[in-house]
Amino acid sequence: MRSRLQTRLDSLSRPLLVFAMVATAGVFGLFGCGDEDAAVSVEPATLQFPVLITGDETELSINIESTGEDPLLLEPPQLVTDEDGNIEDFEITDGWSGDPLELEPGQMRQLTVRYHRQSLGDAWGAIQIGTNVVGESEIEIPISTPK
Repeated sequence: MRSRLQTRLDSLSRPLLVFAMVATAGVFGLFGCGDEDAAVSVEPATLQFPVLITGDETELSINIESTGEDPLLLEPPQLVTDEDGNIEDFEITDGWSGDPLELEPGQMRQLTVRYHRQSLGDAWGAIQIGTNVVGESEIEIPISTPK
């Protein structure tokens, strides 16, 4: 015969498990724990923009490819920097924002970044993209201008 305590614990275990899964979803990003059969390749691994005169602009592109056996899920890219960086001179220009993107194995997506030099000094930061790849839940592509 089961004790009242054991019955009570059994009735609580399912809601607690669901709560634990919901509470940790933010830790693992939009796609949960990841997919062992999804993989990503990024070329080039960094973007180094040329020296520009204030007011000039140029664009560089990155190719993101699904290289695994399962689809690659990508969160929209975000430009980030530390407190000393100057990310305002960079812009993702290809319109990919809002909804996550799914790439089937072998598919590639090009991401274009514009550098518009607005002031003197260096500019640097990174592009961050959340993924469903185990061990690589977020890819970071450094972007900078010459020092």
